[in-house]
Amino acid sequence: MILYFMTFSTGQEAVQRYYSARNEKTAVWGSLLCGVLMTVYAFIPAVLGLIALSAFPNIEANNALATVSIELLPPLIAGLLLSGVISATLSSASGNLLAVASVYVKDIHGPLLKKVVKEESELKASKYVVLIAGLFAIGISLFSQQIIPLLVFAFTIRSTGPFAAYILGLLWEKVTPNSGYYSIIVGTIVGVSWQLAKEPFGIMAVIVGCVASLTTFLLVNWIEKKKGIPIAPSAYESNE
Repeated sequence: MILYFMTFSTGQEAVQRYYSARNEKTAVWGSLLCGVLMTVYAFIPAVLGLIALSAFPNIEANNALATVSIELLPPLIAGLLLSGVISATLSSASGNLLAVASVYVKDIHGPLLKKVVKEESELKASKYVVLIAGLFAIGISLFSQQIIPLLVFAFTIRSTGPFAAYILGLLWEKVTPNSGYYSIIVGTIVGVSWQLAKEPFGIMAVIVGCVASLTTFLLVNWIEKKKGIPIAPSAYESNE
């Protein structure tokens, strides 16, 4: 629950939809409706996992859904279920690939070249980044084939650093410029290091990383305020 709460609060596939909402009311009601539907849906993979464990005691976790669908369900239902899984995967993957392209084009490409990049060049660079990132992701999945550990590791990377910066940056008006920057760096390093260390003491990497990120955010924010550094404009002020 902690892992999903933190990672989907900062996940690009969710954030992109918030910022594309028609207005604030639509975003709020869409979020509430999504929460209700996800609460109901959350029981489905758990039940399918229990069925797989009961029917096939020695089954590998990665093969549970596909095995239950093919072996126990009618062909039509199995086809609909697996099609839904593929569609959800493509939807999330497309959002994340666009996120990689957006971050590169907006935050790296222009500053790296030290000049203003035209929209046509940004679009061209985005296409190349999506292609490269997609091929890289396919390579990782074919090399590892450990879906669940890879998924948890990816969630850890994308949530440990940005969680405090994104959430507090939106909700807290008195934020100094470098609070988010340093919290992202520290949270990511701590989270990834804890994951690579096989999560000592049984504590999940996402928890340790997010605590480090939050602590860094509050500490840097307090230090910069003491130095008299002015607070950064809020997200709403920036949009205006």
